[in-house]
Amino acid sequence: MFKKLTSNILMITLIGGCSVSEPTFDSTSEETAEASLQAMFPDISFDDDNLPEGVDIPPAIDALLCNGMKVGFANLDKTKEEIAALVREPFNGMTAADMEEFAVENDYVGCVSNMLEGIKEMEEGLNEMEKAFDEM
Repeated sequence: MFKKLTSNILMITLIGGCSVSEPTFDSTSEETAEASLQAMFPDISFDDDNLPEGVDIPPAIDALLCNGMKVGFANLDKTKEEIAALVREPFNGMTAADMEEFAVENDYVGCVSNMLEGIKEMEEGLNEMEKAFDEM
């Protein structure tokens, strides 16, 4: 019986040790944060700052970017590095699912898409104004 119990404990330990864990966000530095995002979202390139458009933006990315704007505007007196650390800190150790939950709780889902759409509309309006002035 002792042999069977030991065997079962060993098997559970081996299975537990071999399980694949979900990637988590590491806020330690800009480099670890970028590596974390790449591991969490391997189909998105974060190198060229081009995010997917519209509904293709994962809510976890909405959470990070929109919280970043909120934190950034609230801390204009701090350095760029200090603000970046403050932006990353709440997400430390979170999985993509945790970050998505944060986005839902803070009403950030769709935030980036809405912001980009607003910028596009503003640019179109400015172009129309420029055309109107040129015609005068």
